[in-house]
Amino acid sequence: MSLRAGEDGPPGPTSTRRGSPAVSRSASLAPLVVVLGAALAAVVGVVAGFRWAGLVLAAVLLTTAVARLTLPAPVLGALAVRSRGTDVVTCVVLGAGLVVLALTAPS
Repeated sequence: MSLRAGEDGPPGPTSTRRGSPAVSRSASLAPLVVVLGAALAAVVGVVAGFRWAGLVLAAVLLTTAVARLTLPAPVLGALAVRSRGTDVVTCVVLGAGLVVLALTAPS
């Protein structure tokens, strides 16, 4: 199938289409929130110890899983790279593993 002059083809990698400004702003906020949660876990680790840091990091992962499960992909931006199921299962397994490790690790 060939295109005639003046006809547009399907959007490709060089397409200039963009989402609405509200979606692109929130898409850049989602990864930032996760990074800030990880930074908070580091601060908690220094102040309160590794056990609490692990629990905070687990909470960040579990919150990310809930966000990935409930929010549409354009809102999450870079956090929505793989399929929804893969992202949710990965975050839940890693979050639950961190909870177990934080609660059972010797002091």
